[in-house]
Amino acid sequence: MAKQQEREKLRKEIQAREQAEKKQQEYAERIKVMQEEIERRQRDLLEAQDTIRRLEEQLRQLQLSKEDMEKKQRELEELYTKLAESKMLEEEERLKLEEEVRIKQEEFERVQQEVQQKDEETRRLQEEVEEARRRQETAAAALIAAATPQHIHVKENDHEENDDELMNGDGTSQMSDGTVNWWWWWW
Repeated sequence: MAKQQEREKLRKEIQAREQAEKKQQEYAERIKVMQEEIERRQRDLLEAQDTIRRLEEQLRQLQLSKEDMEKKQRELEELYTKLAESKMLEEEERLKLEEEVRIKQEEFERVQQEVQQKDEETRRLQEEVEEARRRQETAAAALIAAATPQHIHVKENDHEENDDELMNGDGTSQMSDGTVNWWWWWW
């Protein structure tokens, strides 16, 4: 009878160890999947940050172009003022000034056209920046969630009366009330 109880106890311990090994394999696989997810999210995060830096540089270039356009516009206005004042100048000087005004007008129109194109591009880029920031925030949140450790405690009751606590060397200990404690930690 005592041997039968001992065999039953041994069978339960073997079964518990097999379940623990199975759980350990499952957790190892989950860790591997989570690590792959973390790496993928990190790549997404880096890509989003790179896109944001590139788009911000393009926005700075657009601002410089707008400032250049404003400068050209002021120069053109100054030439129009000179032209109006030059009605009394000699014909040759007036023609020369008119040619200068025409060149400045063309230059202004060219810059204005560039600015309009860059302005359209800026609107598109701003939408991309907003989308990249959303992706970056999502990737960062997912990275944090994926990197947060989880602790799992498994208890098994064995209602045997044994006053000694036994350490089994496999992450389990048997308490005096027959409870088997399993500890899992992340390494």
